[in-house]
Formats: sequence, structure tokens, C-alpha cells
Amino acid sequence: MLKVGFEKPEKCFQCGRCTSSCTVSRILKDYRPNRIVGFVRHGLVRKILDPSIWNCARCLKCVEYCPQKVAPADIVLNLQYQAVSEGIPFPEAYRAMVEEVSKTGLAFQEMNVTDRDFETWSRESFGLPPFRVGKHVAKISEIVSMIEKGDL
Repeated sequence: MLKVGFEKPEKCFQCGRCTSSCTVSRILKDYRPNRIVGFVRHGLVRKILDPSIWNCARCLKCVEYCPQKVAPADIVLNLQYQAVSEGIPFPEAYRAMVEEVSKTGLAFQEMNVTDRDFETWSRESFGLPPFRVGKHVAKISEIVSMIEKGDL
């Protein structure tokens, strides 16, 4: 069975409170944290190491609502770690975000906003300065490089 910090998946009695409180499961009906915990509880980790484990938004509502303190979000995070360590690919959007952070220090590029009248607004149109490249880009790039090499 997967070891998950202080959490105990075997305590889960499938009440479904984690799933009913999950922000992602409201949008993606197939994403059910209680199902993930159930697979882990029964030792079926292989069955759940699929792309759905990357859908967790880490809102931690499942942790808040679980009466057994199982912490499904921590279980999902551990499954993500396990997937990466076993070479199972993770979503390309994650890699793109890491590349953006290592280049600029920002998780996302500056974007314009379009309102209901289809007018487009930029930071400059509001008199705001453009985003500055982060102060520690070189350090971030060094950390990303260490992670890629497996040194961290």
C-alpha cells in the first residue's frame, strides 16, 4: 500500500464528502477523489496512475471535509510524485509553466483581458507598468536545471 505521510487511506469509508466538496469534480464529473483513495486503499495504485491524477487543483477542500482525516489531496500529490519517479509523463502545460518560470520568474506570460463588449484591455491601457522579469531568474533556472538532472 502507498505510504502517505500521516494519512491513512484505509480509514476512508467512501462517504463521498471529498468528492462532493471538490472544485474539480464539479467540472470534470469523472474526477472523484474518493475513487482515487479507494484504489489506493485496495492496493490498486497502478490502476489510478493515469492522467486524471493531474487534475487536482490543490484547493484542499477534500482535506477540510473528510471526517476521517484521510487527506485525499495528499494522496493525489503522492501519486503524482510516484508517476514522475516512474517516468509516467505529466501534462505539457506543467513543463511550459516551468520553462516560463525559469525564463521570466513568472508562472504565466502577461495577458490582455477581453470584456463583454469584446474590447481588449492591457496593463498599459489601465496605466499599469508591464510585468517585470523576476529578480531571481538565474537562481530559478539553476534550480530547474538541478531538478532536470536529478540533483535535487
